[in-house]
Amino acid sequence: MCGQCGGNMGNEAHADAIASAHSNKNEKTTELLIAEIRARLDWISVDFRDDKEKDGAEGGEVEEKRVRLLDYGCGGGMISRALAPYITQAVGMDVSPHTVHEYNTWSGSITPQMSAFVGNLLDPADPSPAAFKGEEFWGFDLAVVGLGFHQINETVLAATRIAERLRTGGVLLILDFVVDQTTGGDGDVHQHDHGFWKKYGHGSGGGAATKRRKQRGFGELEIKGIFENAGVGKDFGFEVIAKGAVFETAGHNMTADVFMARGTRV
Repeated sequence: MCGQCGGNMGNEAHADAIASAHSNKNEKTTELLIAEIRARLDWISVDFRDDKEKDGAEGGEVEEKRVRLLDYGCGGGMISRALAPYITQAVGMDVSPHTVHEYNTWSGSITPQMSAFVGNLLDPADPSPAAFKGEEFWGFDLAVVGLGFHQINETVLAATRIAERLRTGGVLLILDFVVDQTTGGDGDVHQHDHGFWKKYGHGSGGGAATKRRKQRGFGELEIKGIFENAGVGKDFGFEVIAKGAVFETAGHNMTADVFMARGTRV
């Protein structure tokens, strides 16, 4: 965890409380999104491993293909769960110790090659956190931010920081909520704050966030511009993967359309 962030115990407790409240409430929607992600592996365009390669590697017949995932803002691990059969390593990062513990509890029962860490790559004042300087935190084939990118103020900075952890030719993938840019409205997206993003108010240098993006999501043109400015605009793609997905928070059911956007680091 970065030094600037580590001392704010009040916000840390708040992040953990939010993460705990979300746990298991949205399992049906989670399974829907996992299925939609898996149905678009070719579209994501990472050289994922397949079952034949896995079986051959386990039998010692061929050298196993390495496919490394950075699951940023990992929460309990929806993205890693979705991609686990197709990768060889996943590194999760989240500012909430509660969700990191949740991630490591289930992933440890599957493989030691999936683990999460408490930390923050998006502090403008700390471009290279000491805890994440090791080579194991660089050179990923795929980096994913799932359902939290709309909580960041400085989105280009965030995309740039995450994308620079990719190898050349690696893919940045973002899942988030669709807004109608022709009207400027949010549509029917939910209005709660995810623990990961609320904790430090990324883009404001740490501490509780006092300023928010006006829209709780993105249109295709906006997210495309973010990818291009972050150096991952090559082969950009945008696709709505779920319409009217239901999210439960604080006793309310709210709906949102969910998109995936992808781009390649050049």
